[in-house]
Amino acid sequence: MTLRTFIADLMENQKVFSLAQKAVPFTVWIYRELLEQHVQQRTGDRILDIGCGVGDYRPTVKGQYVGVDINSGYIRRATELYPDAEFHVMDCSRLEFVDASFDQALVIAALHHVCDDDVVKAVREALRVLKADGQLHIIEAILPLAKFSPLKKVIFENDRGRYPRSFSRLVELLGSHFCLDKTVTKQGLIHDVCYIKILPSRAQRQSTDTVR
Repeated sequence: MTLRTFIADLMENQKVFSLAQKAVPFTVWIYRELLEQHVQQRTGDRILDIGCGVGDYRPTVKGQYVGVDINSGYIRRATELYPDAEFHVMDCSRLEFVDASFDQALVIAALHHVCDDDVVKAVREALRVLKADGQLHIIEAILPLAKFSPLKKVIFENDRGRYPRSFSRLVELLGSHFCLDKTVTKQGLIHDVCYIKILPSRAQRQSTDTVR
């Protein structure tokens, strides 16, 4: 068993996952900071958190919060912690919601757990369930921005996520299928992090242009 496999198996336990988030919160702090800076929440917004884990970002969301995750243990724990929110066990590449049912969607630290094809499927699904004037916010850990960051590189490459990507690779992947409205990067102590915004209306226009 490799170190990556051991960590992945261990972190599938919702209690271990919650403890790790609290014990090493440095990257989570950056996620929250980017969320607060770039997600303009309006009163009454219905907000979908895709890959929500145990609902760590529920307290940061002011609107009607709906969280989905494929790990049923995470969802059970999230429901216990935040009974005022709505949680579902769900595959992010096949969301069980009707079209245009959310004002905003979040994908926080989830994409490095899925392959390129599933990233594209998940983003398409997120855009499908967003209203025409909605916004998709992606906040994701990335490989080090600096050329020489051996410790960060080792930490991220041994993360339980099997698909660590550089910022340029993630932008290339998403930009080849969707129209990116905004990108931001931030360096952290353990991980570097990026923020990417995609608008459904612009994404639909790009999709139409591609078909032509």
